[in-house]
Amino acid sequence: MSGPEPEWLLTSWVRLVQARWVATGVPCEDRSSLLRQLLRDLAAARAAGATIDELVATSPATFADSCTAGLKSRVTGIDTVSLLLVCLGTGVVATGAAWLFLITRTWSSEPPLGLDQSVFFLFLELFVAAAVLASMVLAVRWTFRRRVEAAALAPRLAVTLTGGALLGFPFASAYGATQNYGASLDIIGVEALIVLTFLAAATVTAQRWTRPRRSLGRGEARSGV
Repeated sequence: MSGPEPEWLLTSWVRLVQARWVATGVPCEDRSSLLRQLLRDLAAARAAGATIDELVATSPATFADSCTAGLKSRVTGIDTVSLLLVCLGTGVVATGAAWLFLITRTWSSEPPLGLDQSVFFLFLELFVAAAVLASMVLAVRWTFRRRVEAAALAPRLAVTLTGGALLGFPFASAYGATQNYGASLDIIGVEALIVLTFLAAATVTAQRWTRPRRSLGRGEARSGV
């Protein structure tokens, strides 16, 4: 006579399925819906007489991937061109809006808080840069919110864009110094192009950093994950 079936085995299997959904970037709302459906199906199968061994026969990773294969949110990859258009387009618009706001304000002849003028404008530039980078990350996160990589892409994009800006601005400043910091549109355009080039490289780097790893194959199947 066989003993009672180990219910913990089924519970552990369900947790591994959930972990797989998290690891592959399935959005939270989709995970909740999938879990509810899974629990209903398992309860129905148990009521119909299915054993726990039968229910956990499929590896959690294989089962989890089969559940999410049809989700609209699981579009393979984010198109690089679309990503660049959203990210850099937002950056250009945000930069223009920020500087338009600043130059239309009525500033006193003396910087506030007794700051030196150069220090004051440095703070303004840092504020604009931070606001622009944040808007770029948020725009990407919102635009591609239904894509599987979006949740993981946003923080990586914040890191790479910051690095790109830290590299791009000194190069743009160096070019400006060779032109005696002229204010002509040609000079400003070249400086902007230098920064945008670094930001574009940072965006592609973040995308490549976020691409899901390939399956572990037979080693994964042996481990049951």
